[in-house]
Amino acid sequence: MADSGNTMIERLIGRENWTTWRFAVQTYLEVEDLWEAVEPKKKDDGTLEAVDPVKDKKARRKIILFLEPENYYHVRDATTAREVWQKLTSAFEESGLTREVGLLYKLIRTDLESCGSMESYANRMISTCHQLNEIGFQIPERFVGVLLLLAGLPERYTEKNPFPRP
Repeated sequence: MADSGNTMIERLIGRENWTTWRFAVQTYLEVEDLWEAVEPKKKDDGTLEAVDPVKDKKARRKIILFLEPENYYHVRDATTAREVWQKLTSAFEESGLTREVGLLYKLIRTDLESCGSMESYANRMISTCHQLNEIGFQIPERFVGVLLLLAGLPERYTEKNPFPRP
């Protein structure tokens, strides 16, 4: 989707692109100086600072325009950018056991042949590890390297490997 500032952000489809969409839209709103409408600063007493109503309306509109139309029902009743963001987070943020198992399955089943290229393979593995880290399932960086080098590469890449597969 193109924005008036020539920004290209993929529309939110659902859980499958939530993580990357959330990052891109948050970054976009930060650049546009609108993120404070979603996440207002806290005062010293712990209460939230008032949000500029003009920025709030603008942020709300921009977030909604980055959605696929089938997701409008999630936010139709939200009147502020913060409410829109919270409703989307509630709808698409997964952090439970099902999400962990799904991502671990994806990590373990990803292989070079299904990705088509080494770059695509590495990107998918690293992205899945980041998604696991985001939901609290920490994977050390050195383990990501081990997965990349050993888990999904065909036998021809590991024939000289001193650590044969079981």
